[in-house]
Amino acid sequence: MGWRRRSTSPVADGEEIFPGVRVRVAAGHTAGHTESVITGGGQRLVAFGDSLHSPVQVDRPEWSCVYDHDPVGSAEHRRRLVAELAEPGTLAFGIHFADPPSSAGSYGTAPDRPGGPWSPPTALRRVEKGISPRPARQVGG
Repeated sequence: MGWRRRSTSPVADGEEIFPGVRVRVAAGHTAGHTESVITGGGQRLVAFGDSLHSPVQVDRPEWSCVYDHDPVGSAEHRRRLVAELAEPGTLAFGIHFADPPSSAGSYGTAPDRPGGPWSPPTALRRVEKGISPRPARQVGG
């Protein structure tokens, strides 16, 4: 396959590694942490990796996790990321969001109104219904 690299090598911020797939440095979390921005068909998907660990960080970007080596830098990045995710035509994927039915992450879409807040879809639906964003786990039978 012609698109495969013959060896492992670093990539630059914004570099297109495959047609329609760009790597973006996500400062503040851990050294070398990146996000992927995938574009096509008039839409784009931002796979933001560890930039957001919990839906609560959408509203509280200053809340860092223990692994953020630069809490100030990661908070600044989260603010920019959430604003970007609110842009029309933007989808998002976050691996740490335990959004049923997928334990692998969640997809979210920007609201119809420009500049509105972005929220993971199941968490948003639960909040709108007055239910806690994270469902309680059943114990026992």
